[in-house]
Amino acid sequence: MELSRRTMLKTTMVLLTALVAGGWTWLRATPARWVQAVRAGRYPGRIKPLDERELQRPGRWLG
Repeated sequence: MELSRRTMLKTTMVLLTALVAGGWTWLRATPARWVQAVRAGRYPGRIKPLDERELQRPGRWLG
């Protein structure tokens, strides 16, 4: 198989494009090294008053 200048340039461009796309995907797939926890501004759900009788009963999923 003879390798002309045009074929060499096409092959080089295809390989470079594949390397750049693969490198970009690899960089995006790596997890972040540092994650900072931020305190929530408020509780996201409803807050119900504490019921002492509810605490003393067995749970629904006890079996």
